[in-house]
Amino acid sequence: MTFGAFWLLNYSADDYNNDEYSNNMLHWGRHYVRDQMHDVRARCGDGSANAITFGGSDYVELYLPFFYQLNVVGRAATLVHESRHFGGKGHDANFPSGSAFGTGRSGADSGWDYQGAWMFDVLYLWWFYAAGTRTTDALKQSAKQRGNFLIDNAFAQHPGFTII
Repeated sequence: MTFGAFWLLNYSADDYNNDEYSNNMLHWGRHYVRDQMHDVRARCGDGSANAITFGGSDYVELYLPFFYQLNVVGRAATLVHESRHFGGKGHDANFPSGSAFGTGRSGADSGWDYQGAWMFDVLYLWWFYAAGTRTTDALKQSAKQRGNFLIDNAFAQHPGFTII
């Protein structure tokens, strides 16, 4: 399942050999993940998280929800999310009132401009929905749905837009 997510990161752009940062995230997402994430481990976990990055130890643990509650595009976006933590961006806010992640719990990004892990997660999903190739309409729709779910639940200040 993890290899499928890595495959998606590598080949969902139309010109997948061009991973320059001047292109959209489908092009450079794989480059970013490859540069940031060097050690990935699978664990059972307690069911409360898909993955956790341990920056001081430079590794990420993937938990059962990553494998069994996310589809391949959700897993790819999670790898981007966790790579952003390796890139030095922790979560800086509490989840907003009514969030599916729990009101007032830490783990949210303050807003889109913070350019944190949730923004990178949504950005990948958005580009996959808008321009993903070598995929299905169902996976593109699931990327849109998950992206909008995160926009509505993972930012202390709602970004003010949705993926349409």
